[in-house]
Amino acid sequence: MRFSIFTSTYNRSEKIDRLIENIRSQTCTSWELIVVDDGSKDNTVSVVNAWCHLDDRIKLISFDQNCGHPVALYNAKICQVVKGDLVIFMGSDDWFLNDDCLETIGKSIDVKGQEFWKYGFTWLHEHSLEEMPVTKKLSKTTFRSEEIIHDTYPDSDFLFVYRKKYWAAFDGYFDHPDKFFSSFYDVALNNQFLEQLYDIPVMIAGWNDDNVTKGKNAELYFRWSLVHRMYMLSEYGDRMGVNYLSYTMRSISRSAFLPYSSTDISFALGLKSLRLAFGFGSVALFSLVGALWPFKKQMVWVRKKIVERAKQRK
Repeated sequence: MRFSIFTSTYNRSEKIDRLIENIRSQTCTSWELIVVDDGSKDNTVSVVNAWCHLDDRIKLISFDQNCGHPVALYNAKICQVVKGDLVIFMGSDDWFLNDDCLETIGKSIDVKGQEFWKYGFTWLHEHSLEEMPVTKKLSKTTFRSEEIIHDTYPDSDFLFVYRKKYWAAFDGYFDHPDKFFSSFYDVALNNQFLEQLYDIPVMIAGWNDDNVTKGKNAELYFRWSLVHRMYMLSEYGDRMGVNYLSYTMRSISRSAFLPYSSTDISFALGLKSLRLAFGFGSVALFSLVGALWPFKKQMVWVRKKIVERAKQRK
């Protein structure tokens, strides 16, 4: 069982150096690491190249211009590059908790059948390392793929490990950088497979100011997040759980108040929200009327009386 680990990075020479050293310290040695450099201006490329010359399991794909990791991964054709049986996408500021984490992951997965395409393992926050690992209490650990947008799906983050066939399916949906985030849901909602979650912490998640969802990066990723949410609502809104739908709507609405949201975008979101609110309000009203309307019971009573009178005539 071979692992393919890939990451994208930008101006993080020290952190990518830490990640590579951390992966090379794993007791499991059957892995490949693919580093996609998104136009770094520091010495990231030279650092990774030095590791490539030392260890042929490490590969570098680099680009001259910084465009964000969805663009970098799309241009790298990452779905076609990975060769392992199990695939892991890690942030370049993340690292494994212990030296035996890959081995732990492999042993956990090895007992599962081929109908399982995806596995989730818990992680620790970088700023809570002084605390002892606390496993998450999951009321349910096995899910059908379509449950990813149901309210029973846990509201938490995991390090996900995928079988290679998952990424083969992902490649069919990832036909544009804007579809990187939504392609995970396209795979889950258009294929039938199982997903297993484990209360086993295996990774430390980096969360400093260079995190892609924080600080100066927020504006870069705002558009991708908005495009993803709008796509999910239009394609899968009728399949979402109530809470998931509410979260999606709130996320879209909040986008209108961000400082880098244009007036046109805010106005369009406002109109769309009003139309959706009217539509859901109408459905709610008719549902309540249907539940309380006595006409159904009256018809049952009338039919009963007709049958009784028919029997009396006989």
